[in-house]
Amino acid sequence: MVYGSFRDPNEVGSGGGSDSDPAGNGGGLVRISVGTLSLEGQILANGGAGSTYGGGGSGGGIKITAGTLSGGGSMQAIGGSTGSGQPGGGGGGRIAVYYGAMQEFDLAQLSAEGGDTAASRNGASGTIFVQQTGQAPTMVVRGNGRETPLPATQGDEHLILDNALVSATNINVSTLVLTNGAVLTHPGADTVVEHRLLITANTVMISTNSRIDVTGRGYLGGRRGGNGDVGRTIGNTAVGGSLRRNGGSYGGVGGFGSADAFANAVYGSFRDPNEVGSGGGTDVDAGGNGGGLIRMTVQTLVLQGQVLANGGDGDTWGGGGGGGGIKITATKMSGSGIILANGGRGFSQSGGGGGGRVAVYYNSIDGFDLARVQTLGGVTGARQGTPGTVYLRGPAETLEQLVIDAFNTNSPAAFTPLLSLTGRPHTALAPNVLTDTNASFDPGSLIGLRLKLGATSPVGFTVIGNSSNSIVTDPADGSLITAAGGDGSYSAELAVGKLILRGGAKVELMDADKRRSVRRGKIHAVNLELVAGSVISHPAATSTAEFGVELVVDDTLVVDTTNHIDASALGYLGGNVPGNGGDIGRTLGNTTTGGSTQRNGGSYGGSGAFGSAGGTVNLPYGDSQNPNESGSGGGSDSGPSGSGGGWIRMQSANLVLNGSVLANGGNGSTFGGGGSGGGIRILARNWSGSGQIRANGGAGGSQSGGGGGGRIAIVHENDSVFPVANISTTGGTGFGFGASGSVVVERDVFVPPASVVLPALAAPARPLIDQIVALNTGSGAIGEVNAAGAPSLGIRWAGKSATRYVLSRATT
Repeated sequence: MVYGSFRDPNEVGSGGGSDSDPAGNGGGLVRISVGTLSLEGQILANGGAGSTYGGGGSGGGIKITAGTLSGGGSMQAIGGSTGSGQPGGGGGGRIAVYYGAMQEFDLAQLSAEGGDTAASRNGASGTIFVQQTGQAPTMVVRGNGRETPLPATQGDEHLILDNALVSATNINVSTLVLTNGAVLTHPGADTVVEHRLLITANTVMISTNSRIDVTGRGYLGGRRGGNGDVGRTIGNTAVGGSLRRNGGSYGGVGGFGSADAFANAVYGSFRDPNEVGSGGGTDVDAGGNGGGLIRMTVQTLVLQGQVLANGGDGDTWGGGGGGGGIKITATKMSGSGIILANGGRGFSQSGGGGGGRVAVYYNSIDGFDLARVQTLGGVTGARQGTPGTVYLRGPAETLEQLVIDAFNTNSPAAFTPLLSLTGRPHTALAPNVLTDTNASFDPGSLIGLRLKLGATSPVGFTVIGNSSNSIVTDPADGSLITAAGGDGSYSAELAVGKLILRGGAKVELMDADKRRSVRRGKIHAVNLELVAGSVISHPAATSTAEFGVELVVDDTLVVDTTNHIDASALGYLGGNVPGNGGDIGRTLGNTTTGGSTQRNGGSYGGSGAFGSAGGTVNLPYGDSQNPNESGSGGGSDSGPSGSGGGWIRMQSANLVLNGSVLANGGNGSTFGGGGSGGGIRILARNWSGSGQIRANGGAGGSQSGGGGGGRIAIVHENDSVFPVANISTTGGTGFGFGASGSVVVERDVFVPPASVVLPALAAPARPLIDQIVALNTGSGAIGEVNAAGAPSLGIRWAGKSATRYVLSRATT
C-alpha cells in the first residue's frame, strides 16, 4: 500500500514482485536544501525496470527546498516499467518542491507517473507538491495509471488532477481542477465498510473529458466482493436486499427479473441524499453494485464534464445496481456538463437498477441546464428500474422542486414510491427516538419526512433514520418529549414546494407502515404538475390492506393532456385473482362477507349486475357527497373477476385538468364479474380544462355482470369551464349492465388547506475552525508589535457557503 507524506517525502520506493525473472528495485531518496538551485540536468529517483515476469519498482522520493530555482532541467520519481509479459509497472513516487523565487524553471518538468507496461498495467501516479514562499501550495497528480489513493488535504491547497485516476474520501481545498481525462472517485464498498466522497472547495473545475465518478462504488451486488446472492442495501446488509435477478433500489425501485420478483425498498431523503445505492440480486452471474455517494460544497462549480453516481451494470442473471447519491451545494454553477445517478443496466433475464437521488442547491446558474440532471432507472433488462428523485433548490425567493422524470427513455413496469405516514399512538418516546412496536417500516424509508406529534402540534421534527419500528429525529429540532401531544399519536407529512412528474414518470403514494390496514398516501405541495405522459397512482389492494392517493395543493395542480391520476382496478379485490383465491369479491371493510358471488359485478355507488348463474350482489355503500371508500370486486365461479376502483382525493386552489382522473373498476372475464368504480372527491376554488373524471364500473363477460358505477363528488367555488359531460360513473357492460353510480357537482366556498410547512434552508452549522494563520503585516517577527503595526490573524473554517460570520473578541 502507499505510504509517506506528499508534503515531506522522506522514504525510498518499494521493489516490485516476481515469480520468475528479476523485479525492479524502488527509487531512492533525494533531499536538497540550498539557497540557489540551478538545474540544467536531472534529479532522478525513478523505480528500476522489471522484466518479463517481474514488476517494476516504485518511484522514490525527492524533496527540494531552495531560495531560488532556475534552469531547464527536470525531476523524476517515475515508477519502473516492465517487459512484454504480464507484470505491472511500479507506482509513482513523491516530489515536493519549496522555493522562494523561480527563474525560467518549468514546473511541468516534474514527473511522478506510474511505470509503463506492454500489457497496459501501468502503475498508479505518485504526487507532486509545489509551494512558493507565502503562496498557497499546489498538488498535482498526473499520469494514466491505476487508481491513486489521495492523502488528506488542507483547505488552502490547490489540487490538480491531470489525466489521472484518483480515489479519495475527503477533499478540502481552495481549488480542485480535473483536466485532460482525469477521474476522481472514492473506494468501493465491501461487506463491512461503505465510503463516500466529500468535497469542500472555493472552486471546482471539471473539463469536458473529465469526471467525478463513483459509479458502482456503493453497496455490493450479488456475488461481488465476497457477497452472497442477495444485493446489499442500507446498513450494508443483505437483509431486505434485492433477490435473484432483480435490480437494486435507492430513490427508484429496481426492475424485476425473470424469477422471484423482490427488489429492496427505497430509502433516504430526496432533499439530502446521504446514502449509497443498493446492489442487484443474482442467482448465477454477478449483480451490479450500487452507485456511490458524492457530497460537494463549493462557491463556484464550472462543470463541463460529468458528475456520476450510476449503479453498476448487472449480467444475464444479475440485476443492475441502484443509482447512488449526489448532493451539490454551490453559490454559482456554470458549464454544459451532466449530473447522473442512473440505475445500472440489467440484461435478458435480470432487471435494471432503480434511479438514485440527486439534490442541487444553488444561488445562481450561468448557462447550466438543470434538465441535464438525471436519475433514470436502468434502461435495459427484463424490466427497467424506475426513476429516482431530483431535488432543485435555488435562491431563497424561488420555490424548491422535486422532479421525477423518466425522460421518455424507459417504460418502468413498477412505480416510484413516495411515502407518507398516518401513524397511530406510539408505544415509547425518548428525546429523539419514537418507538411504535405495532408498526412495520422499511429501514431508512422515512428519512427526510417531517414528524408530527399529536393531532394539533406543528410539523417540526426531521427524520434522520428509522428501523422497522422506531423513528430517529434530528436533535437540532428539539426534544420529542417536550412537544408530545396529549393523544400520543404521530404522523409524518410528505411536503414539497413543487412536485413535477414528466417524461412518462409513474409515481405511487402510500402509507409507510406495512401493518396498517388502510395505507392511504398523501402529498402536500404548493404546486404540482403532471406533464408528458406521467401518472400518479396508489398500489393495488391486497387481502389485508387497501390504499389511496390524496393530493393537497395550496396553489395550482396541473394535469396536462396524456397524463393521469389513475386508481383504476386498484380497489377491493375481485374473486379468483392473485391474493384473493376464493370466488367472492371483496367489499367494504376489505372482507368477502357480503361480497358479490358467482358471476356478478361488484357494487359501490351503483349496484353490480347479475351474471348467468344467480347468486348475490354486494349492497351499495358510501356517501354521494363525500366518497371515502374504494370500489368492490366482482364475483366469480371460474375465471378472474375485476377488482374495484381505488380511492382518490384532491384539494387545490386552482385545478387545471386536461388529462384524466380515473378510478374505474377492473374488467372481469367470461365467468367473472366486473369490479365497481371507485371513489373520487375533488375540492377546488377554480376548476378548468377539458379532461375526464371517471369512476365507471368494469365490464363483465358474456356470462358475467358488469360492475356498478362508483362515486364522484366535486365542490368548486367559482364558475367552472370544465365540461360536466366528461364526468361519469357509468355501470359496466356484460351479461347484465351494472347500475350507474353517483355524481355530485356543487358550488361552495373553497376552504383552503393549512399552508404546506416546508423546511427552511439549513442554517449554517456552527463554524469548525480548521486553521489559524498569523500574517505578518510589518517588518518584525510574527507576533511582535513593530512600527508597521501588529500582525493579523487569518482564520479558516468549514461553514455554509455564501454566509457571513462575525468574529467577536472576549473582554477577558
